[in-house]
Amino acid sequence: MRRKNDILVIEYLIEQIEKIESYVSGKSEEDFYRDDVLKDACYARLLVLGEYAGRTSEHFRKKHNEIEWEVIRGARNFYAHAYDALDWIKIWETLNTEIPELKSRLIMIVRNENKELK
Repeated sequence: MRRKNDILVIEYLIEQIEKIESYVSGKSEEDFYRDDVLKDACYARLLVLGEYAGRTSEHFRKKHNEIEWEVIRGARNFYAHAYDALDWIKIWETLNTEIPELKSRLIMIVRNENKELK
């Protein structure tokens, strides 16, 4: 049962990434820096990603060590407590490089886990 819950969490993480993608789609880096609502929306989704990454079971995280679970959680903790010290340049880079890579890995995990469940 826990395994199915882990997969549901991963699917939720993918949904959060897709929301981020929809927010930044067609936006330039300059658009991002100038748009406080856009920055806040992306920031909120990054917090959710970090929070939910920690809701997977320890067994699942060990099995899928291709994901840097602790880095994701650590980033969430930093972002949650250091809003006034956020590096929006780094966040933009994360949104456009690390987040798409994370999505690809999460999709592969869901596919592989679903195959194993059958």
